[in-house]
Amino acid sequence: VWLEGGPTLAAAFLAAGAVDEVLAYIAPALLGAGASAVGDLGIASIADVVRLDVTDVAVLAGDVRITATPVLAVPRPDAPKSTTTDAAAGTAATPSTPPQVPAEVSA
Repeated sequence: VWLEGGPTLAAAFLAAGAVDEVLAYIAPALLGAGASAVGDLGIASIADVVRLDVTDVAVLAGDVRITATPVLAVPRPDAPKSTTTDAAAGTAATPSTPPQVPAEVSA
């Protein structure tokens, strides 16, 4: 399944562990402030970042496409369980085995 949407949708799928590939596009242009590619993931420190393993880099018509896969983190004993929010119900749920969904994230 191809997931293409805004930062809120990308963050929800990343937080649920439902992303198996990220395609990030970078243009050689400086825009300054702008929309973020991924919404808040609740990351409090560098130890909690979502690491990516780069599997391919390609130049396409002057832009750069980076293909990467999320690296599965080893859960820390003091880390709280990951939860996602059901926006319709306004409730939080702990994800079970999520589907593997590629996400396109534009930077």
